[in-house]
Amino acid sequence: MSFDSNPSHQLYNQFINEIKKSSPSIYYDEDDLIDIFDTAGDLCDTPTQLEVLLLGYKLFPESEDLLKRRAAFILDTNEDSLENFMKLHSSKINNDFMWELFRIRANINSSDAIERQILELLDRFKLVDDEEIIQFISVFHQSFLP
Repeated sequence: MSFDSNPSHQLYNQFINEIKKSSPSIYYDEDDLIDIFDTAGDLCDTPTQLEVLLLGYKLFPESEDLLKRRAAFILDTNEDSLENFMKLHSSKINNDFMWELFRIRANINSSDAIERQILELLDRFKLVDDEEIIQFISVFHQSFLP
């Protein structure tokens, strides 16, 4: 499948063109925005990720999936801010895999028991989402590889 024939890439390109014209559509659904965000991440396009998050917050302020993407964005741009972000949104955070993983990452430099925490997390949850796998690999890499 070529870049242009992939539906996620088509959405991404459409979104980019709308941003260039200063007229992003308000008719994207939540899943569209998540696909665009993830595609932008695959392409290391941080500005587009930010544009998606801004529009997503405006259109879907209660979206848990977009909140997780905002946390991942914060983590990727300023790791030290993740803990504050999680405190700010504590009433919206549950105990699913991603939030538990974000908690581990927020405290990665202050804990000697990262391996135990990661193993406990894997015992409790099954990795089913591509974003969960990406974040898990990132924590593993940051924790155990020089």
